[in-house]
Amino acid sequence: ALETLISLSEDKYSSLEKIYDLTKAQTKAINDEDVTLLNDFIDKKQIEINTIQSLDIRFEKIVDDIKVVYGIKELKELNVCKEEVKRGV
Repeated sequence: ALETLISLSEDKYSSLEKIYDLTKAQTKAINDEDVTLLNDFIDKKQIEINTIQSLDIRFEKIVDDIKVVYGIKELKELNVCKEEVKRGV
């Protein structure tokens, strides 16, 4: 599960980078008054936003499953378990 959470986070980061780059490109399109190009960038950003929403849903499902398996309400409660594992408890 941890590997999947990391992979989902990396994918989200990648999408956020794309959104950032598209935002910079949008600024240039606005300055150049290129409405067609601006609309293209908006459409591409929406695709990335949709991707992020899908990744977030998958991430939250895994986190919820972890909470159920370990009988916890918040992930920060797992730190106690990690420390116990280190001590051999």
